[in-house]
Amino acid sequence: MFKNIKDILNRVAEHSPSMAGLLDDIIKGILDIPKEPRVEPLKSDFDGLKEQLSGHPKRILTDDIQTSIDRVTDHSDINVIPGGLPSACHPICISKAFNKWKSKVGFTGIAEKTIAYWLNCAEVNKDTLFFTFAWDEIEFNQKFKSKFNAQTNNPNKTVCVVLVTSEGFSIQYLR
Repeated sequence: MFKNIKDILNRVAEHSPSMAGLLDDIIKGILDIPKEPRVEPLKSDFDGLKEQLSGHPKRILTDDIQTSIDRVTDHSDINVIPGGLPSACHPICISKAFNKWKSKVGFTGIAEKTIAYWLNCAEVNKDTLFFTFAWDEIEFNQKFKSKFNAQTNNPNKTVCVVLVTSEGFSIQYLR
């Protein structure tokens, strides 16, 4: 899963070294999460059931990324969308779309919240790191690309959308 990460970090660093460092910290945090068994019901999928019966806990990628982001952002000046309480504007924002493309906590809903944040915090926000578990290139180009491009027209602003799958990470948008 992590074989391509150096290439991704190098590409991000070309645009924003600080964002590349943040992404590196989050990925290292995922790797550092203990592989202790979690209490969860047996999965209905055969491979998950077989893993659990053999004593190997099934990792939940969403939980691992969330845990790593929480560790990195704890006691820092980073906005997280969606987050608990609204906070002041900060130079760095992390957006997390961990659901289907067209849902409130999927890419569409989180992108709308992130765009509203950009409008509200235009003078302060510099870097936005956006994690998503779903990607639709055609719909992104039709509905969001111009808004993302408007945010990154300022040479001091960078937006990186990282698609996360069980196979690895890939950059879907970087500017």
